Amino acid sequence: FLGLIHYNGQGVIQDYEDAYNWFVKAAHHGSSQAQNQVAMLLLEGLGVEKNETKAVHYFRMAAEQGDADAQCNLGVLIMKGRGVPQSDKEAVEWYRLAAVQEDAAAMANLGSMLLAGRGVAQNDKEAMRWFREAAAQGEPMALFHVGLMYELGRGGVAQCEEQAKQWYSMAAEQGFPKAMINLWLLNLPLFLRIILSSKCWKEFGFSSVVFVFAAYVAQFHI
Repeated sequence: FLGLIHYNGQGVIQDYEDAYNWFVKAAHHGSSQAQNQVAMLLLEGLGVEKNETKAVHYFRMAAEQGDADAQCNLGVLIMKGRGVPQSDKEAVEWYRLAAVQEDAAAMANLGSMLLAGRGVAQNDKEAMRWFREAAAQGEPMALFHVGLMYELGRGGVAQCEEQAKQWYSMAAEQGFPKAMINLWLLNLPLFLRIILSSKCWKEFGFSSVVFVFAAYVAQFHI
């Protein structure tokens, strides 16, 4: 695509506006890849005024042609109610269509919806299945959730902190914040994990928890 050449600045000066115009031409000729690219530029406001409603329109055009990236992207916007009425159920439908095409992000998102019971019946085991498939492709959110399932002993697996640490580590290596936090917490002594728990904060109050934690840290002269 000429749009990609201008978007990436390959042999020409990078120009998002020119990229947008070329993508639009290809999109109107039925290219699902171009439709997805037009939607992304509209969503980010690159080379064109930001317009989430129009982005949804182009994502839907590509999604209806079976483009997995567009199906996943459309699901995200519908789940968040951006440029379109919010609907967990419809978001799940698009995630599932992309997931069966082995789109890692869609698999992870579908797993999250199943885990939370959003737009679909809550199902730990099915959630874990999708998390594992996405994790096999290195998807960081899926890696985190496999770790979470092991930490909690859900999704048909026995509780195992060592396994949880391994999965959290893989997600943390990709910069996934929640994995970094959970990995840090699992490496703390048990009594510190207890005092940092939300239940402890409610029972003893902010000041008491901070005092105990500060006393622990002080022994290392940090």
